[in-house]
Amino acid sequence: LESADQLHKQILDGKAFFGFKEAPLDFDPTYKYVPGMYDNNVRQYSAEKNRIPAWCDRILMKSLHGVQSKILEYNDVQSTQILTSDHSPVFMRCSCQLIHTSGLRGRNTMLRLSRDTDLLYLKLESLVVKPLPRNTNAILPTGDWTCTAYSRAFSEHFCKSNTQKDTRFPSWKGNVLNARLIENKLELLAKKFVTICVRCSIGKNTEFTAACILGLSGSLELGAKQGSRVGEAAESSGNKAELDLNAYLDGINRVEFHETLLHNGVPVGVVDGEYTIFRPSFADSFGDGDALTSIASAPVVLKINSRDASGSVSPAMSKSSKFHGITSALGRKAASSSADRSGASSSKEEKS
Repeated sequence: LESADQLHKQILDGKAFFGFKEAPLDFDPTYKYVPGMYDNNVRQYSAEKNRIPAWCDRILMKSLHGVQSKILEYNDVQSTQILTSDHSPVFMRCSCQLIHTSGLRGRNTMLRLSRDTDLLYLKLESLVVKPLPRNTNAILPTGDWTCTAYSRAFSEHFCKSNTQKDTRFPSWKGNVLNARLIENKLELLAKKFVTICVRCSIGKNTEFTAACILGLSGSLELGAKQGSRVGEAAESSGNKAELDLNAYLDGINRVEFHETLLHNGVPVGVVDGEYTIFRPSFADSFGDGDALTSIASAPVVLKINSRDASGSVSPAMSKSSKFHGITSALGRKAASSSADRSGASSSKEEKS
């Protein structure tokens, strides 16, 4: 019976539950039983309509890239207390690595308000959408394509690319998306994920959407000095815990990725690209301290051309939060008040 299982065939053909896994079926088929009948510690199958017993109750599992998971137990429930159904329930015990997102919003606030904290940015580059080589049923439509990246690790949840007009296989060259990250430790960023969603607008009312999940597990290698690896750098330093993984975040090293795009759970294409994580140099890129305050509170979507022809920062980059505006004004007022008090005290000393 297991060799003719329909679910296994659909998964192997890539027509359903892509990327899911199931433990071996080491228990009897779970359907169709006679409700209420339990003879000699064994439930009896129903002969109604001459139906062949089958595994109609299943538990499938899917893990993100880089997340460790293990199925510990997978079985059905043979109990005299559960006899009212013609199905037999199943259960699974597993060991999973959890993704913690609580506290990220507070972390974002601390990073945004502190001028002494390094801010890190994720840059997606050279994205190319391609069809599946051996799946003739997966057809990508022709239309206007956009790419959007979502993540709880972004200071704002998403950033969006420009539009590729009237094409079937869109590609974005160079710098495609920039997002400021909430977390500034590479060892923690390596456990985060980004959802890449491509949308194709076909006419006025039709839209095609496909998505994939990109793991940032390669972030650790981006912190190594160019030409070396994190393990080698840790060995030379003698202590990996004391190794400053952020020391070489210059945006030169890159991680290539190749992910499968899913539409309604079915593979329809792949997306190739690169990503890097970098720490911008405020003095080199933005000039004075006012610009430093501006970039610390700027939105997640950075404009690629942040300066115009005259060299001034664009409005999108120069907007400051109310907090920074208030503190700057208070700082200038306090400085002027201090100067007035020192001047007044000097004049009193001269009179005395």
